[in-house]
Amino acid sequence: MNQLKSFSAPFFAALLTVAILSGCAQNAPENPKFNIASDEYSAITEQYIKHLANFEWEQSYALLSDDVVFKMPDGDTDTRTTFNGLDQVKEFWNNYQQRSGNDKVTFKDFVHIPVQVNQKMDFVGVTGVFDMCYFSAELHYGTEKAKVRMHWAFHFNDAKKIDGVFTYYDRTPIIEAANKNFLAQDEVAEEPAEEE
Repeated sequence: MNQLKSFSAPFFAALLTVAILSGCAQNAPENPKFNIASDEYSAITEQYIKHLANFEWEQSYALLSDDVVFKMPDGDTDTRTTFNGLDQVKEFWNNYQQRSGNDKVTFKDFVHIPVQVNQKMDFVGVTGVFDMCYFSAELHYGTEKAKVRMHWAFHFNDAKKIDGVFTYYDRTPIIEAANKNFLAQDEVAEEPAEEE
């Protein structure tokens, strides 16, 4: 998975378009770059997301490969927060509730588009199965809550383990409800105390 390049929204928009057109057109010619993948991958994706919603970290880790890459939705393609490898992902999620202040999560209204990518293209350095998943999230921060429609794209290795998670969503309602940008906490240096 280390060779997996940074993704961008246009790539996933293209995959979505291909998936919709492939599903709608009965006699459409096959596209050599993409075809619809098994629903089995959607089931794995949804299981993973539900473990996260229930704060079942250990169960979620069992679905990930050791070399998983997890990209958060902050920043641009090259500047977003990225966790490389299962150890870094574990460190993030094991401290998530304390750092974020998020004490309850509901994910619902799932839409899955599993796609087999047969040919390397711009923004993607690998082939294989992706599951594009759209869902509604409600995140609670004490008495405040944020409602966000999320898009997460998952890549699978040959063992059907998730080795790439690429998240896209507007973080503004989350930052407002939490009253902080917890992803930026480590990057913000503390201001030196003024001398009297």
